Amino acid sequence: MSWWARVDLQVERDALLHRLERLDDELEELSRERQAIVAALTDLRELLYPPIPWAKGRRPPDVDHAPIPPATEGSTALSGRDLRATCLSILRRHGVLSLVELHGLVHRYGYVIGSRRPVTALSDAMAYEVEQQRARRVERGVYAAVDAPPRRRHRPVTLPREPHGVWISARPSAPDPDLDEDPDSWTIAGTDERSPPPG
Repeated sequence: MSWWARVDLQVERDALLHRLERLDDELEELSRERQAIVAALTDLRELLYPPIPWAKGRRPPDVDHAPIPPATEGSTALSGRDLRATCLSILRRHGVLSLVELHGLVHRYGYVIGSRRPVTALSDAMAYEVEQQRARRVERGVYAAVDAPPRRRHRPVTLPREPHGVWISARPSAPDPDLDEDPDSWTIAGTDERSPPPG
């Protein structure tokens, strides 16, 4: 390699090293900003979704995942056969659902899982339905209803025509509140009354 060629390569290397140093500084600043945002989201979660003292259920994670819609005021508590029948009706209407989606739709149809450990109760309910061959486990934490009609003693539940609540989307199986970004279309949970405009 000639001396001039080596000098040119050294100049290019030095420029890249300086650029890398600037990027590292920017990444450090972005990391600090991200930590502050995550801390703020944690605080907001505590205000929006405070723990329920009598129930050890899901609360939305700080970041990266959509929260389960909250149960509306006056929701009917479900347990045992009623919970299982309602879950089967939701699965028949909406198709294959994860436990998180199923839990969200239980809330959106005006119900709440009547248990101190609602996540475990829902999981146990679906495991029982799989054992009774009224549902099938598609994969871990994901279920579908079996096409065969339910047994006579397992009365099907008639669901409302549409799930209600603040967040109604075009894809009814997704309980993601971010799907409807138009505040003018939001309603107060459990009613047809429009939410007041912000401010």
